[in-house]
Amino acid sequence: MPGIRTGGEQHINSLTGDLATIDRWIEEGCEWGRPISHEAFLQVKAEEEISEMEKFKSIDEVREYFSGDKFATEAAGIEIVEARAQYAKCRFRVEDVHLNAANVVMGGAIYTLADLTFAVAANSEGVHTVTASSNISFLAPATGKELYAEAKPIKEGRTICLYEVRVYDETDRNVAYATMTGAHVG
Repeated sequence: MPGIRTGGEQHINSLTGDLATIDRWIEEGCEWGRPISHEAFLQVKAEEEISEMEKFKSIDEVREYFSGDKFATEAAGIEIVEARAQYAKCRFRVEDVHLNAANVVMGGAIYTLADLTFAVAANSEGVHTVTASSNISFLAPATGKELYAEAKPIKEGRTICLYEVRVYDETDRNVAYATMTGAHVG
């Protein structure tokens, strides 16, 4: 078979060879006349697997799915504003239920906003992902009338992911910053 490997890359140099051998090389990540690294092959394979899974097709489907997260959507009143591949934006209007004894938004309400926003972004492509660990830094008291959170990936891996979540008020004042590690569980 004319396929060769050099420097961690794989090649198929010609169309000669039996079909079973060619199929095996293609399954290993080779493309005709073009090298592909093992890492790139794994990424392509993961994308193909994701494309076969059910993805959310609309914001309404995202909202319907996450309506099952009763604490965030009902008790805390969080609304999903925007969701697309590996990105989400959520918000809630500050009400008395969100305030602590000092009359500012309670840290737990802010964390819930960050956690749901991460969940929406990390689950956006059909891979069930749960929070494995998280860290949140509270930067300023939340005194506005609305709080927003935006989540985007820092790193997406095969079994885990790391996202950053920025929480801010309607004046774009930073309130909190979180990093969320997710486990892809299905």
